[in-house]
This record gives sequence, structure tokens and C-alpha cells, in this order.
Amino acid sequence: HILEVPRQAFGGPDPYGERQRTTTGKLNSSIAEASDTASILRVAQGALPYLNAVNFSTLLTRVAKLGVTTDPAQRSDLQEICGAAVGRATEFKPRAFANTVSALARLRLYHHELLHALGSAVATKIDDFNPRDLATSLWALASLQAHDLKLVEKLSTKAASRSRSLNTQDLSSALWALATLRSDPV
Repeated sequence: HILEVPRQAFGGPDPYGERQRTTTGKLNSSIAEASDTASILRVAQGALPYLNAVNFSTLLTRVAKLGVTTDPAQRSDLQEICGAAVGRATEFKPRAFANTVSALARLRLYHHELLHALGSAVATKIDDFNPRDLATSLWALASLQAHDLKLVEKLSTKAASRSRSLNTQDLSSALWALATLRSDPV
């Protein structure tokens, strides 16, 4: 079943943001329940103005788990969704950032504007990254060959300072990313 959010969904006062939380949860449920990429993209297109950072992250992660789509119309829809996410970049927290860039890497979808907007937005939140999100983010950025992001340097510095906190898999991912990006781990 596909959720379509009416344009009036956020009309009127809502001092506690209850409607937004409810709509966000319903959107994520609809995304999670969709059985294929086309269904997920229909949910996204019907609710694009209402998607927040968590919705974008969930949506892209779910599409990536279903596999890389080569359908030109779906790739175009994904580009449009990424373009819409640019306007919500400041909402992204480290976990949503890590999941989003990981999904983009698995989809082989390099969206320059989104990556830079997200990088700028989370650069000030670098201390909030846990070891897994650091490693995932570095792996994804390296997979996307995002050499030009200033965020890579900040993430690699933070990962190096937390290297004792990384488990074997995360350490391996971070080291592979740094070698791929040819970044000095400090």
C-alpha cells in the first residue's frame, strides 16, 4: 500500500511537531513495506516535499538493499530525490549521513551537490560520529571516489583518533578507504 501525504498534512498549528513525527513514521513504514524499487520511488514522489533526513536515508538505503537499478527512469527519479535531499542537508545527523552515503555508494550514484551539502552540514558534527559511522562514511566516500570532500580529512582524522574503538571490520573498512583515497591517516 502506498502512502500519499496530502498537501495540507502540516496545515495549522502543531506546537509539538506531532503531525511531522507521525507523517515521518508513516513514510518510513511505507518505504519499508514497499516490495520493489518502483513502489519505493512512488512513495517518494508522492511525498517528496515532506521527506526529512531520516526519510531520505531510509529510502535510499532500502533502494540500495534491493539492488542497483539500471532503469533510466528510476535513475532519474533517484537523482531528483537526491536533489530534494540537498535542501534538507542540515537535518542530517551522523547516522543518517553514513547510511545515505553508503546507499549512494552501493547504488553507484554520485550526486555531487548532495555529497557537498551533506559534507558541509555534518562537518560540524564530527565529534558525534560513532566508530561504525566513521568507518561506513569513509568506506562510502572512497567507493564514490569523493576525493575532493574536505569532510574526508576530518573523518580520517577522527577515525585515527578513535582507531582503538574500531572493531576489526570497521578498522579494515577505514584503512581500505584511506588507502583508496590516498589520505594520510594522521
